Amino acid sequence: KPARDHAKAIFTGMIERGIKKDWFCQASINFSDDEELLALAAKAGCRLVLIGVESEKTEALEGMNKRTNLKAGAENYSKKFAKIQSYGITVLGTFIFGLDTDDLQDCKNRVEYILNSNADANQVSILTPFPGTHTYDTFVKEKRLTATNYPEDWEKYWGGHVVIEPKKMSSKELEDFKYEAIE
Repeated sequence: KPARDHAKAIFTGMIERGIKKDWFCQASINFSDDEELLALAAKAGCRLVLIGVESEKTEALEGMNKRTNLKAGAENYSKKFAKIQSYGITVLGTFIFGLDTDDLQDCKNRVEYILNSNADANQVSILTPFPGTHTYDTFVKEKRLTATNYPEDWEKYWGGHVVIEPKKMSSKELEDFKYEAIE
């Protein structure tokens, strides 16, 4: 609630000062739940919001501890996107492939989900455990990183390379899927 109130104060200040700039932001799926916030954001110049959807599967969201997405319910994403869009704000949904709960069919299903979603634009990436995160520590502990020739391999840590051994498919299967479905 304090973050939401702070955002409203910023948007109100932008409006009161007559700031005429288009801008974009990143927010949780619950951005759609507050009509006053949406109206203020739109009036203040918000034209796009990036929402980390990650997956349409409850099991995957639980594994990632995406509580806000779980509470919203993947079955309600399209309604929430439509609410945001009704204020003239474009929705950019981000999705991840290669989650520990993903098998090859899950990845194919996610592509279909993305294609049929009402997000205005989508960004996809391969699960990439970044140093300093719990995910990275887990992958190191489980010896599931495949790109560990540092510092040379750091160039592969941006979300477009397969640098992991997934739990429910091989890294080759994920790599082949990436070339077939994503690129």
